[in-house]
Amino acid sequence: MRDGSLRTSSPTTKTGTSPDVSVDRWRTCVRPTVLTDLAEGTKSLPWTNELLVALLEELHITEEFDRLIGHLRLDADRDAPRLLALALFLRHSWDPTDLDEVVDRVLFPADEITVLPHATTTDRARGHRDRPEARTSPSGTRARKEQP
Repeated sequence: MRDGSLRTSSPTTKTGTSPDVSVDRWRTCVRPTVLTDLAEGTKSLPWTNELLVALLEELHITEEFDRLIGHLRLDADRDAPRLLALALFLRHSWDPTDLDEVVDRVLFPADEITVLPHATTTDRARGHRDRPEARTSPSGTRARKEQP
């Protein structure tokens, strides 16, 4: 340590790993185990205001979002679907076709089985309508220059 003392035990993060682990070791050995443990730990995770806020922050909400929702006393159980949908719409609103696809998926879902994007062909055959790949970053159509 900087003060010259020796560390007798290595502190751990909330995921149980040492902050001294190398990035390569983290990615190849530790990360898969930590994510498996976290997946198990989230099986009974309820909607919370903290989870909703974290998701909204990941979607990069702005003052425009705040203006659209108005003053709101946040209640995750009540507000999560509306706020997440609005954040998605804002994120995809830079391209009308992109926005139309997201609105269709969110507001007018098919009466079919929904599977995650990584599902196998067999899963898709059980009722999932084929949809274009989701564009979740600015690398989608709105970031590309329009072709003549």
